[in-house]
Amino acid sequence: MDAVEALRAALSNLSAEIAAAGARVEVGELPRVVADPTRLTQVFQNLVGNAIKHRGERAPVVSVRSAELNGSVRIEVEDNGPGIPPDAATRVFEPFLQLGEDVRGSGLGLALVKQIVEQHGGAVAIHSAPGGGACFSFTLPRAA
Repeated sequence: MDAVEALRAALSNLSAEIAAAGARVEVGELPRVVADPTRLTQVFQNLVGNAIKHRGERAPVVSVRSAELNGSVRIEVEDNGPGIPPDAATRVFEPFLQLGEDVRGSGLGLALVKQIVEQHGGAVAIHSAPGGGACFSFTLPRAA
């Protein structure tokens, strides 16, 4: 499936949130991957939605890009938000984890991202520094 189609569907689903936050989503080249289109849309929707929801003082900027690996693709969703504290970065994929008292949501979004990616034979990771935004990455098999 074409990953950019899943991203477009996710952005369409998030259009009201994107507009309300004054967010900008920058999209690089995304390849074809082996993934269920609906589930990949959920992954993008959770990652981009979190970047918009957990923004700092400035308007959110979310960058989505990919890199080739040996037979796989790494897709990165990076934001300019407040970042994630180092002690929480290892736990963000746990179900029901809420980072802060003013956080909206169920705490299941990132756990779902991890589950979907792993069901497709991939892995998820996070790179973040407080005040420096967050970059979530996931790998998926590249489509032939």
